Amino acid sequence: MLKLDLSELPSYRPLLFKALLKRSTHTPLKPFALLINRFSFQPRKVAQYRDFFDLPDIGVPLPYLFVATQAAQLYLFTHPEVAIRPLGLVHTGIEFESYTAIDIKQTFQFELSLTSQAQTERGQTFELTGMLKHNDVIVAQYRSQYLMPDRTKGKTTTSKPNKSQQDTLDNVRQWDTINVGNARQYARLSGDYNPIHLSRWLSPLFGFKQPIAHGMFMVAKLYAKAIEENTSPPKTFNVSFCRPLLLPSATYLSSSRHSLCLLTAMKKPCVKAEL
Repeated sequence: MLKLDLSELPSYRPLLFKALLKRSTHTPLKPFALLINRFSFQPRKVAQYRDFFDLPDIGVPLPYLFVATQAAQLYLFTHPEVAIRPLGLVHTGIEFESYTAIDIKQTFQFELSLTSQAQTERGQTFELTGMLKHNDVIVAQYRSQYLMPDRTKGKTTTSKPNKSQQDTLDNVRQWDTINVGNARQYARLSGDYNPIHLSRWLSPLFGFKQPIAHGMFMVAKLYAKAIEENTSPPKTFNVSFCRPLLLPSATYLSSSRHSLCLLTAMKKPCVKAEL
């Protein structure tokens, strides 16, 4: 098993450049884990995130745990001993769980590890689990699912819901319009400058005619709506990415007591969240 220890979180931007250059690998995906011994949140950035999504001042929002640690993921994806090619990787879902409120003033340990993998017809799937700990006690965690598509079998996208799933959408109403300007604002907020989200000239290199919205931008919007409709932050927040959202696009929102779904302009499920 590959075990990596870092004293602090690596810088994201140099890793993004490495991710664009890393070549395909055909070696098996072996177990790995990364430990950040001293991890802390930056209060100013957390406050900016809350303000951007109109979130209440209640500490660290659950989705921000992913945003704050995405450099750790990219460090693993670009590591020469990890058989993952970041370019073309499909984010299929993420599950958040909070055990206690995150005290923004504390210093934590953050551990990211490979917890499952499987070979499917569409390619190799795997799951990373990120655990935020204080004094060896888990404070919060996420489980993030990915697909490495098998390029020999043609174009692969995120899974699409079947007709029966689409027919069960409740309380559908028009929501916000999301454009590239929003994506650029989110890039400055999160540090995620992946050109697939920002450039109509470069997005075709990734298989899309237009830029696509950041997945975690849409997750945060749904999380904010969940708080608005339920008056308090959810302890669990499980998200499935159904299809990319091409920019610019109008969106619709479907909601029920225990779920929310962001829909495309054609009212097709894009991101679904279960509380």
